[in-house]
Amino acid sequence: TKAEALRQAQLTLLSNSEYKHPFFWAPFVLIGNWL
Repeated sequence: TKAEALRQAQLTLLSNSEYKHPFFWAPFVLIGNWL
């Protein structure tokens, strides 16, 4: 699903120390149909 894809992208960024800060991944949100 789209929500799972966003979650996986966030977890990938969190695992990289260069992009671990929420500044890089927090702004991304799903709008509309999440399924």
